[in-house]
Amino acid sequence: MEKKRENYGSEFKAKVFQKAFIRIFTKQLVREAYHGILQREADVQGLASYTDALKQNFGFGALLRDLSESDEHWQKTLEVRAPELVRALYRGLLDREPEPEALQGY
Repeated sequence: MEKKRENYGSEFKAKVFQKAFIRIFTKQLVREAYHGILQREADVQGLASYTDALKQNFGFGALLRDLSESDEHWQKTLEVRAPELVRALYRGLLDREPEPEALQGY
């Protein structure tokens, strides 16, 4: 019975610490998420929106998921990965490597 109380106490302390950490460093967490995922500064509206959401228990994982599933992130990912995708399509559909012109065209 005593161990259960100890575990509950440590879980409670961890949750309190996590909430305090998020409240103190919310704007910095949002800024870092934007830098890490979108490679840019957070816009004013996004910073305010996600800061408020995190303070309302939105969850940092949900923030990361939102940014990584955004159209902006997908567009940037496709731009970077286009040559890789073209090679994979040529190999998969045509069973050959693409010509240099094909890689440049996409």
